[in-house]
Amino acid sequence: MPPDPRVGIRERVLLAAIQDIQGSIRANDGKHSAALILHGLLFAGTTNVAVQLDESTYRGAHLAIGGIALAIAAFAFAVSLACLLRAVAPHRPSRDLIVRMVSGARPPGVFFPDLGRLDRLARSQGRDELTLYRCELEGLDEQSVTLELGFEVLKVQEILEHDRRWARRGFMALGVELIFVAIFLSSVAIAIL
Repeated sequence: MPPDPRVGIRERVLLAAIQDIQGSIRANDGKHSAALILHGLLFAGTTNVAVQLDESTYRGAHLAIGGIALAIAAFAFAVSLACLLRAVAPHRPSRDLIVRMVSGARPPGVFFPDLGRLDRLARSQGRDELTLYRCELEGLDEQSVTLELGFEVLKVQEILEHDRRWARRGFMALGVELIFVAIFLSSVAIAIL
């Protein structure tokens, strides 16, 4: 009897989903890093202009408008920087979310093993972690593999959504920052002319 072509298809679909989501996370991290570099350039350039201003030419209404614009830009800079750093920092879903995702006491532990649990088991049984992990791998059946991979899809998707939420906030604040830096630089240019 030929093997059933459906055997393993769920696992392949779940693995492809995990790889796709992880690829999106990596691609987004590159964009977030580029935005952080833009922050550095913008901050350095704006600071350089502000430090070199001559008090005799930059005063009155221009100073007030430029000062307000610069203060708003600085606040937006801080918000955007914090959000983008939060987006690129490694994120692990909360324990509550993980328990809720699996409706059980602990999540599956083969795809990403709980090293603390393996260490405790190894100490209590007088065995090493690798041997215990291999035993868990050998004990997987098709249903267990599907459970492990399904859990991992949900977990990496939650990580992707976390990163997107923080990045969206960071990019919105970056947009505000750019607008108010432009207002500041315009006020400087008008005052000098």
